[in-house]
Amino acid sequence: MAIILDENAKIIVQGKTCSEGMKPTPRMLDSGAQLVGGTNPRKAGQKVECRDGGSVPGFGTVKEAMAATGANVSVIF
Repeated sequence: MAIILDENAKIIVQGKTCSEGMKPTPRMLDSGAQLVGGTNPRKAGQKVECRDGGSVPGFGTVKEAMAATGANVSVIF
């Protein structure tokens, strides 16, 4: 199955703040992905700092992240 993303894809990363989620996130940002948020129930409300000096908001659930950011793509780690 092929998954095609374009410049309109707003991505949330489930498990962004876990050790596995943190590894590919910088590469996603470097490639131009529009990363709009991440989820981790234990870190809801916290911002995760990115290499470029920006930050990405953290949410407790995918539903909250989608409502707040308009995300239309989710990546799971």
